[in-house]
Amino acid sequence: MILKKAFTLIELVVVIAVLSILAAIAIPYFWNSRIKAFNSTAEADIANFRTFLELVYADHQHYPLIQRNMTTGEVVFTLPEATYDSVRFLTSSKVYIGYKTDADRITYVAIAKHIDGDSYYGVDSDSPLLYYKKNRSYVGHIDNVTLPEPHVEALDFDNS
Repeated sequence: MILKKAFTLIELVVVIAVLSILAAIAIPYFWNSRIKAFNSTAEADIANFRTFLELVYADHQHYPLIQRNMTTGEVVFTLPEATYDSVRFLTSSKVYIGYKTDADRITYVAIAKHIDGDSYYGVDSDSPLLYYKKNRSYVGHIDNVTLPEPHVEALDFDNS
């Protein structure tokens, strides 16, 4: 009788157990890396948006008014004198930015979040700081934050 070499049932169970343990360790690290990448995208977008706003202000001494065409969903930046406005719009893939100016358009607040990230990032025209708030419940949501009202020479974000 010729015996064939094969794995025993115990050897197979041990290999499956080891692979399961490795997967249980690796998957959370992978998930956290994805969330960090999503947050970095939102952080970069709000920094670029701030640069855009400051360039417009340097040229026109007013921050732009942003309006949305309700039919097409298109976002339009306008510079003529206009009233206070607030709008959200899509920037990079799945990153949303909320933006408010005061009535005179000399100060603003803006906030950005990636839909799959766990942090909001905010900027204020009166401060060079980048504000953020992190919470795991933010993943998958963009509607659970309110923009503060912009005030001249005041820090408008409560970073608690």
